[in-house]
Amino acid sequence: MKILFLDIDGVLNSAFVLAEQRRGDAIDRDMVERINRIVDSTGCFIVISSAWRLYASFDSLVALLSSHGLRNVVIDITPRLDPSDYNRGDEIKAWMYDMNPSITNFAIIDDFGDPLSDFRDHLVLTTWAKGTEDSHVEQAINLLNGEQHVAR
Repeated sequence: MKILFLDIDGVLNSAFVLAEQRRGDAIDRDMVERINRIVDSTGCFIVISSAWRLYASFDSLVALLSSHGLRNVVIDITPRLDPSDYNRGDEIKAWMYDMNPSITNFAIIDDFGDPLSDFRDHLVLTTWAKGTEDSHVEQAINLLNGEQHVAR
């Protein structure tokens, strides 16, 4: 199984999009379409690793993303671990290694790289200023379809 761990802020929106739409839940359809290209090219499933999962239910997140055109491939969210002891990378590790050991290839698309340093070979690093760009799409496709396998 191929998994794309998906952040939202800085991936499906940007500083510009939030200022333009003036909504805290702003999503950019062009960025959603870029994620759809990854899904279509790889057959991956999506696990939401964004902090948005802490403030909305799984079903609400799926409905919101679907209303903006995201393919119906969101299968889960990463677990919420105590932020004083764990970071986003730890939450991804917990989801992948403890809960879902059958993952073959994965990529993480996120605008915040520090907590994900253990996964630098699987990280597609976007920016808060621009969000997901075409170059990120190609990088994620290569990771998910390439020879990058889960290191145990």
